[in-house]
Amino acid sequence: MFYFSNIRESLQYHKVINLIVVITLAIGMLYPLGMATIIKEIIYNRELCKYEDAERHMIVDCFDTLVPLDDYRDKMSWLEENGLQYGFITYYTTTVYVDGSFRQGGLSSYTDAYLEQEGYRLVEGRLLTEEEQEQGAPYCLCGWGENRRIGDIINVMGNELEVVGIVQCPMMFGGIMVSQNWLYQVIGSSLIQYRVSIYASEGFGEITQGNIRRNLSLGEIRAITHGEEIYAEYYDSIDKQIGKRLYSSLMVLLPAVCSMVAILFGKVMEQKYQIGLRMALGASKAQTILEIFLENFFLFVVAFCVDMVLFIPVKRISSLISTYPGVALTAMFLLFGAVAAALISITIVAVLVGKKQVCEILKESQ
Repeated sequence: MFYFSNIRESLQYHKVINLIVVITLAIGMLYPLGMATIIKEIIYNRELCKYEDAERHMIVDCFDTLVPLDDYRDKMSWLEENGLQYGFITYYTTTVYVDGSFRQGGLSSYTDAYLEQEGYRLVEGRLLTEEEQEQGAPYCLCGWGENRRIGDIINVMGNELEVVGIVQCPMMFGGIMVSQNWLYQVIGSSLIQYRVSIYASEGFGEITQGNIRRNLSLGEIRAITHGEEIYAEYYDSIDKQIGKRLYSSLMVLLPAVCSMVAILFGKVMEQKYQIGLRMALGASKAQTILEIFLENFFLFVVAFCVDMVLFIPVKRISSLISTYPGVALTAMFLLFGAVAAALISITIVAVLVGKKQVCEILKESQ
């Protein structure tokens, strides 16, 4: 039977080295933890935007003159006449006043149908009502991760908008979404980028991409994608982002792990007389490994807790991190720490506590 008093005494006796271990681990893990959180969110968005029936969807990307919502519905009338459902989102770059400073920001107008077809998730608040859409009311939605709250006031081109909803939508352009009529009131008949999402509940049948290109009264149509083609460019971009973030995370994490191994090995070398004495008095190899493992894993958990505290201001500062690690990611990091601590403990004990080493340690201690 092992005694927790041995672990407690070791932690107290080597408190300076233990503090160095905790700081080294905390610094080394913070960046990979942030990158892992971003990767988790990217993967979630990838799955969120994936259609269950991709062959019944088409995406049209174009540039067109901004018009009031009713006029735009007239442009889309051919789709309704052929039994197709549609929604759209626009994208416009402008100056936004946020947190005491002006900055370039993306501004979108949208329809509810677009959000539904693209797999949005309402995180907080509500969507704009149909009446607010028609009136061009000064309300907006913000993307999840923009560090804004319900009731916040955002100044866009000298106009104040109240945030009424927070949404997570993978194919959302810009961080602010307004009604099309509000956007038309502010910027008028400007050339603007559109993305139209078309859904055929019974399949497209004889309707081709060419039919849609010819019959939609839109301006410059850049691309029409259908089925799995919709994901190709987006997925390729996501895979590159994940690869880049994994590489940068490993470049930070590996030196931190090497530093941890070197520090822990040096710390245990300082304990070789105590280890030899305990084994000479009857402590088994398994007991010794377990004591060293629990001590090392405890230091890892403390470092991880420090990172979780630091993650709060990091999330507020970073525009890339929109959520906390979560249970699954926390469990993965703790499992990694347990495996690393176990391997380190087994290796250290194998070096120090063999029968020959124990005898030599006891001789040196006399």
